[in-house]
Amino acid sequence: METELSKEVIMRNYQEITDRLAAIGLMGEAKYQFLPGPLGLTITKEDKNELESIGSTASVFVRRVRNWYDEEKTKSRGSRLAALLEKGVPSEYVKASTSTSLPFTMMVDTVWTSLGWRIVEIDVTNRNAMGYPLVMRHIYDLSSVWRGIDHAWREEGWSGVIQVMADHHRFYEPYFRFFLKQLGGELVTEADLPDWIRQNHLSIYKLLDLPILFRSKAVLPELLALSQAAKVAIPPVHALSSKAVLALPWESEQFGGDPIMKYVPETRFLWRVFTPPGKEFFVKLLQSGGAHGTFHNDHEKLERFLMERRPQAIWQEALPLAQRSIAYLTSDNQLITENRFVRISIFITEHGEVVDADATASPGTIVHGSKQSIMTVPVLM
Repeated sequence: METELSKEVIMRNYQEITDRLAAIGLMGEAKYQFLPGPLGLTITKEDKNELESIGSTASVFVRRVRNWYDEEKTKSRGSRLAALLEKGVPSEYVKASTSTSLPFTMMVDTVWTSLGWRIVEIDVTNRNAMGYPLVMRHIYDLSSVWRGIDHAWREEGWSGVIQVMADHHRFYEPYFRFFLKQLGGELVTEADLPDWIRQNHLSIYKLLDLPILFRSKAVLPELLALSQAAKVAIPPVHALSSKAVLALPWESEQFGGDPIMKYVPETRFLWRVFTPPGKEFFVKLLQSGGAHGTFHNDHEKLERFLMERRPQAIWQEALPLAQRSIAYLTSDNQLITENRFVRISIFITEHGEVVDADATASPGTIVHGSKQSIMTVPVLM
């Protein structure tokens, strides 16, 4: 359905959006293409309240998991559950994760369902998407429903932060640079890291995070050692970003009945001792970014994971996803309104305050950024 706006307004909006995208570096390359959502994703006051309740509940849950994880690591015989969280995390980072602090901000992915907003992922070490809400608000000239992630970081003393960018995160570079510009920060690429370390003393710096650097093992010990004296906004507790965390309320008696279960669908470790219930499901790799490796209701792929001796993925009951109305601009300057499956990623502080959010709308049930997806921010009705 075409939305009622004058042709002049539509054309002006489209040109302004493309100009802003080009200035940021998001035009030209196919990997950065998506459908513009200039009107945002409209949410109600009730939506806002529920998202804030999710943020508060998630932060308490993450703190419980962090305390439990630290205790599990001290066991002389080790911990099977803690080992599952650490799967895919290089040992250097596991050993370095000694700080008891939580990240200043964390990301919680929520989807819209017939039951309301529900959690599909909690990412404790996410830095990839922090520029998304800022970029989307900038290109569409929209206001933030909350105080804004850039304002929150500045107000809490994280201006001038240094970000080390791993090679495998290069896709996010335009978003990183836009975020850092708001903070007066600096981006250091993995290739430039050895020279940068030799020329700087990290103890006087504030670091955004310590991403996993698969190609820099030679310099990694020095970086991790120096970072012990620096302030780190997102400590390298990469184990807590494992999707195994979401299974704890169903797999560990200690987390049984946790309030987070109100917002998370039944989630189990997927391996050969697990008998899946006869329900629709999603399968997600324990350590993966975004929707990589995720599939929906594919029984043939499911059987392969059921042959594993140790869990490589989680089984998650499919939520009753519902669609919401959202408008987008086509390449020929038409503003179209459709019903789509939607995700809102909220950014919360360690105390559970929602400080920002972005929104994605897709035609399929696995909602992720792509050429067919609408990318925007929530706007309050």
